[in-house]
Amino acid sequence: MGHGFLRRGGFGLALAMMVAVGSSPVQAHGGAMGVMKERMELMKEMGEAMKAMAAMFKGQAPYDHGVLADRAGYLAEHARRIPAMTPAGSGAPPSEALGVIWEDWDGYVEGAERLAAAGGDLVALARSGADQRATKRQFAKVSKTCGGCHKKYRRPEGDQRR
Repeated sequence: MGHGFLRRGGFGLALAMMVAVGSSPVQAHGGAMGVMKERMELMKEMGEAMKAMAAMFKGQAPYDHGVLADRAGYLAEHARRIPAMTPAGSGAPPSEALGVIWEDWDGYVEGAERLAAAGGDLVALARSGADQRATKRQFAKVSKTCGGCHKKYRRPEGDQRR
């Protein structure tokens, strides 16, 4: 699956909890190298996919089952990669990862698995042609899953703790 969908126009504002994902690459990735940079880029692209889906549900972009399935599929597929891209020692600046990730590794992995499952459920709904209300409810579950991990495992903007 290519990343071309991330470059298409029509992206609206993100859900409130997804705003932080939209940091500029220069700011968020400055000095990052190796797996840390790859993880940060992956998370940014996943955030872009979330923003694009949110725009559809807010009426800021056309609602399209195929586009929804594509973007949810991107999340589901790449969520599974998150733990492998978070090896011990990859939480130093400029990473936004908190040390609690490695203290609660099983919870972190479980969060990535929940995101993959929730995204997969959204793909299935979109492909089935389910009505927009049903897909919006599942999108809310995906969003809540993202936000739950961000709240626990990601340093809030301006917070210096590790």
